[in-house]
Amino acid sequence: MRRRINPTNYLETAAEKSRALAVAKQKHDQLCQAIGANASTLQRKLDELRTTGMTSRQLSLLIVWRKAEEELAEAMDAYSLAVQMQQQRDLQAVCE
Repeated sequence: MRRRINPTNYLETAAEKSRALAVAKQKHDQLCQAIGANASTLQRKLDELRTTGMTSRQLSLLIVWRKAEEELAEAMDAYSLAVQMQQQRDLQAVCE
């Protein structure tokens, strides 16, 4: 179980976004290599494999990649919220 990202901590969310992006890219590259695809042909190759069948390794890599993509989306959402909160704090500091 992964820990929840605290959007009130801007630096933490920025670091988590970078980590999640690196992990997602790594998992994407591993999946592409395993199924013989590249970034531009990945979706077409996955569609093809859904009809012809995937090996258990390919399926495992697909699941891990999708999980990494979900974690990246969560990190991006938290980062976006952290940026908004930081901008609001900065504005309040200027107005005081």
